[in-house]
Amino acid sequence: MTVPDLSVDPESIRSAADELQRAADDLDEVVGRFVQTLGQFGDPWGMDMLGSLIGGGYVAIEQLALETLDSIVESLDADAEGLATMAASYTEVEDTNTTGLDTFHGRL
Repeated sequence: MTVPDLSVDPESIRSAADELQRAADDLDEVVGRFVQTLGQFGDPWGMDMLGSLIGGGYVAIEQLALETLDSIVESLDADAEGLATMAASYTEVEDTNTTGLDTFHGRL
């Protein structure tokens, strides 16, 4: 059985990390603007019994949605950091291997 070649491009991984981080930052900014906009509306459902029921349900759903969006942003941040670490690790291994091979070649 033949083992396929493995080729890794740390710069592509680093670039993907940067793009993912930008996406996380953009989403975080959009969510922040969304929350600010929602805050401008106050409590439009009224204070009567029906309004209180609607408001209670709305607030619970809004909180769950915002927590979910925050969780997504945190996950994207963590994934971007993981990709950046992976790229750095691959670069370090490649540099170490190159130095070792250069040293070995110099001894021949």
